[in-house]
Amino acid sequence: MEKLIAVFICTLMLIGILSGLTGCTGHDSPGDGDGGQTSGGTTQTTSPADDETRAVVIVLGATANSKGLNISSPLVQETVYDTIYHYGTVALINADGNPDVVFSQSYDVDKRFKGASPALRRQDALEHTTKLLAVMNTVRADDPEVDYLESLRLAARYLDGLKDDYANKQIIVVGTGVGTTGLLDLRNNILSAQPETVVQMLADREAIPDFQGVHVSWQQLGDVSAPQSPLTQRQINRLTDLYEAMITASNGTFTPDSIIAIPANRDVEYPAVSTVDFPEEAPIVFDPEKTRFDAPVSLSEDLIGFVPDSSQYLYPDKAMETLRPIAQYMLGEGSGANLLLVGSIAGDTDGPKGIQLSQARADAVARTLTELGVASDRLTACGMGCHDPWHISGAGVEGELAKENRKVVLLDANSPQAKSILQEISA
Repeated sequence: MEKLIAVFICTLMLIGILSGLTGCTGHDSPGDGDGGQTSGGTTQTTSPADDETRAVVIVLGATANSKGLNISSPLVQETVYDTIYHYGTVALINADGNPDVVFSQSYDVDKRFKGASPALRRQDALEHTTKLLAVMNTVRADDPEVDYLESLRLAARYLDGLKDDYANKQIIVVGTGVGTTGLLDLRNNILSAQPETVVQMLADREAIPDFQGVHVSWQQLGDVSAPQSPLTQRQINRLTDLYEAMITASNGTFTPDSIIAIPANRDVEYPAVSTVDFPEEAPIVFDPEKTRFDAPVSLSEDLIGFVPDSSQYLYPDKAMETLRPIAQYMLGEGSGANLLLVGSIAGDTDGPKGIQLSQARADAVARTLTELGVASDRLTACGMGCHDPWHISGAGVEGELAKENRKVVLLDANSPQAKSILQEISA
């Protein structure tokens, strides 16, 4: 009974909100234009032309690691209303560890009914929208973990299976984006890799969904809740960059939405979702013009390669070209900085040999910096094998992700993270 009362109250609230919405979005007649607008700090994308048919799939990530889903946002409500008003199709996908389509309906009508007055069309669209939003509030995870890549694949396949006369195809994702299973399992430290590298890995495995002609909007990206620890803004930005890179690589378009989350309903029991231990800061790509070691800097295999199973540079001139601006920075603007150099290797097992190899490679970089004029007492080198904080698990020893693991990471020796690493090594 309490649940029924709650749904009823929620429905009444939605009716009130939608009534106000239809009074300000310009649907006085089927021929009205649909201009973009800004509402509540959220940038709304320009609506499709009024004569375009619409199809939208809404991916809902109501899971144990998510804040409450803001179904009342302008992005969700206006898109649903517009789609129904223009006789489109709406589907809902439950984004958990085993995503599935939980709702699908075409709101098309017989041609003879399409001459109804604008007032009747608005009323009909409002009633259907209210009912659908109430349904959306009941969608929640029923399988453990979260697989956003598979959810997006399912959404793209659904849209691809529709008739060709759907001119406007959209996916709206409402959820954290923090996947905990599948190829985009963030527990594997994927955010430590460059987005383009992850996309290349997915492309090599033919695992990128087909987003041709699809626009993806993402709401509440990074809005996690306990027991998942919060993401830093840098991590949210990196997660956003990852999804944008994947979607645009497959000829789709992408827009993050800044709408805030709402408190989650803690009376609901969700299936378990593993927590992700994000590194304090993922390494950034070395840029001699911008890098100042306020965050860890990764010298990956592409920047400073070594002979296999050796600490000898594969291309000494290239290594020198990479390290010279670092030395110049330390001798000039960064004259007060000391660096910790962390060597690592590819693969997920190492043993004493792997630790020794990663130490030797970190020592080699330190030695070159010393040759370029940096005092040796400003450099501390250590090898962590495959156990460094930014190691990408499951990347193997070949391919783009493996290259990201063969690296030497440089960070400010006085930073909390550097001190934590040295404490861990000495323990």
